[in-house]
Amino acid sequence: LRIARIQDIRETDLGWRQHRSQAGSGEVGDMGAHRIDFCHDVIGPIARVVSTTRTFAPQRLNRDGRSVPADVEDFAVFLAEFADGVGVEQGVVASFDLSKIAKGRENGGRGLDEFEVYGTEGTVIYHLHRPHEILIGRPNGVLETVQVPREFLTYPGSPRDPSVGEPTTTFRYDEDIAFIQSIVDGKHGNLPTFYDGMRCQAVIDAVIQSAHERRWID
Repeated sequence: LRIARIQDIRETDLGWRQHRSQAGSGEVGDMGAHRIDFCHDVIGPIARVVSTTRTFAPQRLNRDGRSVPADVEDFAVFLAEFADGVGVEQGVVASFDLSKIAKGRENGGRGLDEFEVYGTEGTVIYHLHRPHEILIGRPNGVLETVQVPREFLTYPGSPRDPSVGEPTTTFRYDEDIAFIQSIVDGKHGNLPTFYDGMRCQAVIDAVIQSAHERRWID
């Protein structure tokens, strides 16, 4: 697997997000958390990681033009090995690239946000800047663009038109629909649980610990 979330975020005050005492981590917990959780959901549990992180913008300007220190990482790369039994005999391996300080790379849905799967049967690639498409490649063939079927573009029961609005924002409407339905029905269905959050946080903590101790962490 290859996962990347690389953006150019202005070096302005990020509030609680830039203080380790309040946020716990920086880019790994901010953007990395979603990708870790996605891998857990699609692939399986992550067993161990090795990482390096940097704080390239240790000072950020607030609205008054005053410099405010930041003590969390704004850049991280890490490798992850998945638990035995997931995928092939020796397990699935993933590389993660995360950055808030890639100058000129744009941000939001225009930044680099991709999820790539390379398997024995072929390749599947998703890029957020083309939110309704995936690329599929077969051995000895070429990558083909495939439109995502409409029924996968909205949550069941959501009246949202997926062709309207900015996809990186409008999907939150579907999240609200799913959350409300779970309350009304009394069932969580496919919604994440506290357990899902806990196991994602365990990976985040391991990534931060690995960068600090410069070694693999289970």
